[in-house]
Formats: sequence, C-alpha cells, structure tokens
Amino acid sequence: AIDPAAKTVTVADLASGKTYSEKYDELVLSLGAKPFLPPIPGINREGNLALRNLEDMDRIISWISGGGTASMAKTAVVAGGGFIGIEMAEQLHKLGIETTIVEALPQLLGPFDPEIASMLQQKIEAEGVKVELNSPIKAFEAPTNGRGSDVVLGG
Repeated sequence: AIDPAAKTVTVADLASGKTYSEKYDELVLSLGAKPFLPPIPGINREGNLALRNLEDMDRIISWISGGGTASMAKTAVVAGGGFIGIEMAEQLHKLGIETTIVEALPQLLGPFDPEIASMLQQKIEAEGVKVELNSPIKAFEAPTNGRGSDVVLGG
C-alpha cells in the first residue's frame, strides 16, 4: 500500500511472508510495458512480431534477414502509427524493405493535433513509407507466397 501523506509504502517480502513500511522522498512507479496484442485472427502466426525490448529487436532482425534462409524480407507492415510504429517503419525502410504503416485511427500519432500529424504523415510518405489510415487489421492469413502473413484490412 502507498501512503502519500506519510510518504511510505508497505512492502511484502514474499519469501518470508513479512510486511514492513519503507519511507521515501520521491516515489516513481515504473510498471514496465508489454505490447498490446489485440484479439485479431492469426495474430500469433510466425513472423508477426512485437517490439518491446532488445531481445524482440534481435528476433525482428533475424526474421527480416531471412532467419537462416536466403530469403530476406522484401515487404513489412507495421501495425500502429504511434511513436514506436513510426520509428520501426523508418528503420525497416532504411533497410530497403517496402514498408506500410497501418493505423486504425484517422491520423498517425493520435494524441497530436491533426495539423501536426498530417505534416508528419506527408514527410513519412515523401520518404517512401506508405501510410494506411482508418484501416483496422481484420486478420492475418497464410501468405499467398513467401513467409509471414497476408494482412487483411477491414472495418
């Protein structure tokens, strides 16, 4: 429990089962993060990868480089036009991979003013990254050729 007035937290030692009170000057809650994987059919198909940490990045690099095969990824779809999605799309594009950002909302970077988001979208598209707005992902299906998934958009 947190007592902001007394500036203390109650700590439970799971090994001993004992609890005690710990004082603090400033309290920072760092809860970690986990990528949100919506309940979309086929989302757990091989090659649908989420990015949270360096191990995830290593997995993505291995996948796009062919994962031990001679087949490097030629196209990529990045689901979500937030900060991480945009950065991922830029990096994939720099590797020569034809990249599309798919965003369910009517603009990239949802919390931004539409004018700013529009300017960013124009810059991203001018660099060669495709952007699909108002395009929720309906399903991930077996690919018609190659590895990964075919992405089905719908509303």
